Amino acid sequence: MQPVALSDTIAVGEFPTKDLVEILAKAGFRALLNNQPDGEVERLPKGDEIAAEAARHGLVYRALPLAGRRLGDAEVAEFTRALSELPRPIYAFCYSGAKSAAAWALAAAEHASPDTVIKACEAAGYDVTFLHEALAARRTAATAASSAAAAAMTNGSGNGHVNGAPVNGSSNGNTAGMPPAPPMLAPQIVLPRAGGAGGFTVAG
Repeated sequence: MQPVALSDTIAVGEFPTKDLVEILAKAGFRALLNNQPDGEVERLPKGDEIAAEAARHGLVYRALPLAGRRLGDAEVAEFTRALSELPRPIYAFCYSGAKSAAAWALAAAEHASPDTVIKACEAAGYDVTFLHEALAARRTAATAASSAAAAAMTNGSGNGHVNGAPVNGSSNGNTAGMPPAPPMLAPQIVLPRAGGAGGFTVAG
């Protein structure tokens, strides 16, 4: 297993053994995001075993099982929420890392162009070109929502209201309901590129 960076705050890869959880902790990761459904691959440990091991080594653990790489809006929203709430750096994993990479791509598409997202995944060894249409649709929707919010802020007195209703992203500080930005580029949080735990390194 070798985690591969998708950004400065998240790496993806294969399902870790219990021994590798300790190595991940020693390398500097702070959270594990498990995207592998229990029982899908018999030889893999159960999620609660990894959760217990994570707790032993001070890692935050969250399970978000994904059935495949073509995610629905609810799954993307849950993944995005996890990226926003979990302490970073994050190691997201499934059987091969492919589901995790696809989920990240769809979440990141709200904040970056499809080509940028695809290239980031390609550099990590994951092909998400089959998601291009979905990535483009999410980017278009996010851009439209951002433009609408900006227009609302300049509507009337610029108080961030439309027909008397507050708009997310307005100058009054109301941001409830706005999608949290996934960790794309956050130089203040840098993934471990090398560590003293058994020669562990993060590629990318």
